[in-house]
Amino acid sequence: RSDLSNDDTVACVVISNNACGGIPGRTQVVINVYNVGVKQIVSGESDIRLLPNPNNGDFVIKGTTSIANGEIFIEITDMLGQVIEKRNIPVLNGKINQQIHLDPMVANGIYLLHLFENSSSGASSEENEVFHFVISR
Repeated sequence: RSDLSNDDTVACVVISNNACGGIPGRTQVVINVYNVGVKQIVSGESDIRLLPNPNNGDFVIKGTTSIANGEIFIEITDMLGQVIEKRNIPVLNGKINQQIHLDPMVANGIYLLHLFENSSSGASSEENEVFHFVISR
């Protein structure tokens, strides 16, 4: 079920068809619900998201930014800082909607998407954001 909340109580009735027989039993358990995935970052005048997260190496970067038209530079690194991908993505009327397809050889794990606004190299960006995301194939 996907509609359970933290501290919900669930009751179960167990009936055995065991050859030794069994006495039907009833018990209750308390459910602890934990969020999975990685929280998205929303800051300043930007509202940019990386969806879905976790993903299989194919995802979308979408949202609004303070840039009206132009490009945003992105760089994807592994947790050791090794660059997996870098490129410019277009911004049209302050909106981003870019599909990203990473090489299928990229291993499962946690990665960082560095997003630099107002820069083509990331080095002198006025605003930047970092998104953590998980690849799970």
